[in-house]
Order: sequence, then C-alpha cells, then structure tokens
Amino acid sequence: MAWAYTELAELSLAKPQYGANAKAAAPEPNDPKPNYLRITDIDDCGRLVGIDRKVADLVETDQYRLNEGDLLVARTGNTVGKSYLYDPADGDCIFAGYLIRFRINQQKILPKLALYFTLSPAYKNWVQSKKRVGGQPNINGAEYSTLKIPYPEGFPEQHRIIEILDQADALRRKRREADALSERILPALFHRMFGDVVSNTNQWPIKPLGEVSESRLGKMLDKGRDGGVSPKSYLANLNVKWGEFDLSNLRTMDFSEKDQTEFKLEDGDVLVCEGGEVGRSAIWRSEITDVYFQKALHRVRVDRQSLTPEYYQMYMKAMAENNGFDKHVGIAVIGHLTGVKLKKLPIPTPPLELQLEFSKNYIQIQNLDANGRSSSKHLETLFQSLLRRAFEGRLTANWRETHAELKEGLQELEHQAKA
Repeated sequence: MAWAYTELAELSLAKPQYGANAKAAAPEPNDPKPNYLRITDIDDCGRLVGIDRKVADLVETDQYRLNEGDLLVARTGNTVGKSYLYDPADGDCIFAGYLIRFRINQQKILPKLALYFTLSPAYKNWVQSKKRVGGQPNINGAEYSTLKIPYPEGFPEQHRIIEILDQADALRRKRREADALSERILPALFHRMFGDVVSNTNQWPIKPLGEVSESRLGKMLDKGRDGGVSPKSYLANLNVKWGEFDLSNLRTMDFSEKDQTEFKLEDGDVLVCEGGEVGRSAIWRSEITDVYFQKALHRVRVDRQSLTPEYYQMYMKAMAENNGFDKHVGIAVIGHLTGVKLKKLPIPTPPLELQLEFSKNYIQIQNLDANGRSSSKHLETLFQSLLRRAFEGRLTANWRETHAELKEGLQELEHQAKA
C-alpha cells in the first residue's frame, strides 16, 4: 500500500532554522548553560554520542533551545544528512550552525517516524542526489524543505510502525554496545599483562625492532598498474584497519616472478601503515592467496623466538593511541614512519612465554569480535530492510497479519543481537 509523499516544509511548524554561530567551550564546574550540540555529537543512528559535553560562548540562547519533537539535520561536511530527534532526556540543549532545525507538526506526523525516515535507504539516496559539492558536500535548509516523506495519516498506524522499528532498533543498538565492550577487552588485557609499553612501566628489556624482526616496504606503484604481464591483487594503506583487513576493494598491479617472491605474504606477517594513521596494523592470516603489498605498507616479520605477531601488533596500537611515535619519529614527520625509523623503534620484549599466553587470548578474542562484527552487519541489513518496507507502505496492519516473515525477521534480529 503506497502512501502519499509530503514535503518536510508542509510537515513543519516553522521555516528551517540554522543553529548558533558560536564557539564551543568546555563547561565550568556545575555550569548551568545548556549543552551545545554539534554534528560530532550525533552518531549514525540518530542519537547523541554523549562523551564530550560543550557549552556555547553565547549570551542569548533561547532562540536555539531545542524542544521535544525538534528534528536536526546536518547541512555540511562528510556527515551531511545525519539526523537527530531531540529527547528531553538528553538535557537542556541548543544547537550549532552546521545543523538545521525542523519543528515537526505533531498533528500530522509523529516526530519519531520522521526520524526513522532519515535513517532509511530512501533518505540516504535522496541525500546523495541532492548534496552540492563545493569545498564540502552541502544541503541547505530550502533543499531539505523539499524532502518528501511518505507516511500513513492515521496515528494508530504510525504508532504501530514506530513500535516495530523501535524494537528492531533496540536490538541493533544492543549488539553495537556489545561490540563496543568487546573492543575494549583486548587493550585492557594487554595493559594488565604488560603494563604501559610506551613508557615501559614493567621495565622489560628493550631492543630495536630491527634486531627482533625483518621489515621492508612494499612495491612502488606502477603508472600502468592495472595492466602488465602478471596483474596481481595487492594490499594498500586503505585495506589495513586496526587488527583486521578490508579485502572488499583490492586493486591490481603487475608483479613479476621476482616481485612475487620479494613481496609475498606469509601467515603471521604484520602489515603496518607507513603514512596516514602511522602504525595502524593488522596480522595477515592468509585470508586469501596470491596477494601482495605496495609501498604504503611495511611488512614486519617478527623473530618468533623474541616476539609474537599478536604482541607486536598491540604494541603498535598502544604506541599510536598514546602518542608513542612522537619522540621516535618526530612531530614534523609523524605522517611518515620510514623503514629506517621503524627498524630503530625501541620495543619492550617481555618473556616469550608471557607473550604466547597473550597471543592465545588474542586469537580467541579476535574470533569472537569477528563473529560480533558479522552479526552487527547482518542486524543492520535486517533493520534497513524493515525501514524500506515501512516507508514503502508494506508494514501495514493487513500486511503484518498475512506476512509471517515480519515476526521471523524480528526474531532473527533478537537472535543476532544475542550472538
């Protein structure tokens, strides 16, 4: 059952309003000023991150104060289109200039339903088609006003759709929270077993990395890298994430037989980013075969009598997160960790038995994390499917009565959230 589309301007009580053009500042102790919401305070699910409270350097705040039912959308930057529905539980809030407020007319549409539309595939496609690219992607208030939202006119039906989407959203958030908790376990275990490796609080013997490993940069990019006699897939900086690889977009380049010997990867090799986010690294587990690496990456092959790949990878993560590269690489060249600098990097070397114990736990935790990430992706797919059905008018009362897959879908969401 298709619904009529209504422009956001017709669903609003006032014209779109841009936020305050004021600097954000850290609040004083017991500061009574309202929270100052910026784009960075909003996550991809339409909720506040809630980590870094700021207030505005502003005397008059009433015109920017949020009321229940106010919908904010981001108008510029890489997060253009991001949205947030104000909840009084988030405290007294005003909003910044890169956000636009729409005051939803609750006599026509429930604000929560409008928010859910801004999380739907249809909305994301609209954003991609509308954003203007100049210095940064941009959608202004007038353009947002033309956004057409499909919805049922009856409030009972709106409530029922929101109830279904709330249930699905709660389950995917539960899974995300579990994933976030899981991501903190490994660094905590590493610190408990080895202390602060950046300052070496446990006073382990220190050796230059070059004494306990072999390392080299990958192959220089060729101009005609997509062709050649023997095109092979290769890993680049963008393929290396912390502790894992993104193998979905591998590029190819010509690798001669000599190149294939020189730049081959073995199980347990650690690939380290030379530039960008210096030190970002992951352990190669032979996920696929016949793949090599290019010059933006170091291949570090540790001496297994001195280091384990798992200990070394977490050491690099600790260094990156605690500015450990600054004094060794230098602020002026922090963007590039050269091969010479990498070999000179001082690394604490705890007893191998202790490292092996950590590695065993590392592998178990990584396997659990991988399962969790897979579950999260599946949950997101199912949630997006429900959103699509909702705004195509396919979650109506008659449809729900005759389609068992809705119940099965929600059960699947719950099962995946617990996985």
